[in-house]
Amino acid sequence: MKILVLGYGNPGREDDGLGPALLDRLEKIKLDNVTCQSDYQLNIEYAEYCSLHDVVIFVDASVNPEKPFIFRQVLPSQEVSHTTHSMSAESVVALCESIYGKRPRAFMLEIKGFSFEIGEGLSGPAEKNLDEAFIFLHNYLLSILSK
Repeated sequence: MKILVLGYGNPGREDDGLGPALLDRLEKIKLDNVTCQSDYQLNIEYAEYCSLHDVVIFVDASVNPEKPFIFRQVLPSQEVSHTTHSMSAESVVALCESIYGKRPRAFMLEIKGFSFEIGEGLSGPAEKNLDEAFIFLHNYLLSILSK
């Protein structure tokens, strides 16, 4: 089983850096068969990376969750976008399926952020949410790798 974890966001905009911050932690524990990739945003090139894996987990900051984080399945969606420089996870999965004929199981881990102003570092509440999301993801990865 090959797993790709894609964390994205801008660490120069406070809590928008939650995705890359989680990837920094995950890379330190070096799990076999888990590839970590961090970027500012998703783009069309990630469709190819997804095609090489069985499971893809997208990690991003969000203002939406009522809880510290939510974990949900990502289904392909061919939404129309005004740019090819930034895509949704659903569009990346759809592109992976249409170009490469592969559809990995895909999930989104949205971590609740609070402050998205220009500046480096996470807010205190976002750091706490990152802790909880990391523990969840670590345990989830261990459970699917042991199967």
